[in-house]
Amino acid sequence: PMPFYPKSVTNRVEEVDFLRGIAIVCMVTFHWHVLYDLRHGTSTLGHPVLTVLGYVARFLFIFLVGVATALAQQKAQLREDNGEQDEHAFLRRQYSRVGYLALYALLVTLVTAWVYPDVYVRFGILHYMAVALALLTLFAYKPQTIGKTLPLVVGLAMFFVYHSVKDTTSWNYASQFLLGYRPPYGTMDYFPLFKWFWLTALGLYVGQSLFQKAQPIYTSLGLGQNVVGRGLVTLGKYSLEIYLVHFVVIYGVQGVVG
Repeated sequence: PMPFYPKSVTNRVEEVDFLRGIAIVCMVTFHWHVLYDLRHGTSTLGHPVLTVLGYVARFLFIFLVGVATALAQQKAQLREDNGEQDEHAFLRRQYSRVGYLALYALLVTLVTAWVYPDVYVRFGILHYMAVALALLTLFAYKPQTIGKTLPLVVGLAMFFVYHSVKDTTSWNYASQFLLGYRPPYGTMDYFPLFKWFWLTALGLYVGQSLFQKAQPIYTSLGLGQNVVGRGLVTLGKYSLEIYLVHFVVIYGVQGVVG
């Protein structure tokens, strides 16, 4: 496995990787057209199918951050109960993940600023995931104490704040990135925390409600037992790695084929 991110490559929940794989296919298709339009000055993204694919990719990725956090906490609790780690190991592992995501988010900002200086990514989906995961980890740390509904209530409150300010322009980066004020510039990727945290919190709620001891629950579906299913599960397992290289690959291929 590629050491891009601290994660388990065994003992994974197939359902989550399957959904991530679907998100990857939608995202790559959508971003092919994003870069094509930027290169050729066209507007293929106006097609409703591409609009749907973009939303499916965004919603799945952001929702699954919450589901994966619930599973990570359950795995950590099992190891703690078995005396294999101390009670703070979950926090250490999660915040190492936050650090990796923040580093890759910075890399995305630097590369897009170089290639697309007019619309480069200032606070895209990786930036969002780093901040959201840092916050969500605190909610997920002791679910029996914090409860399952508090993160969702906080997320919905955030969304109402976002909804009240989203049409107001602000030059302040914190107001844009966190609250969701409208930025006075173009950007190819923008995911303010207050707009999307409810969906990550919903993922945490669903993960905590559906799964027990981080065990798969839909094995009867046989998601990885055919070529398409196995392909999607594999894509999902390496979704971050694919995300980090797919822009470069698309850019290069489009440069060759025109």
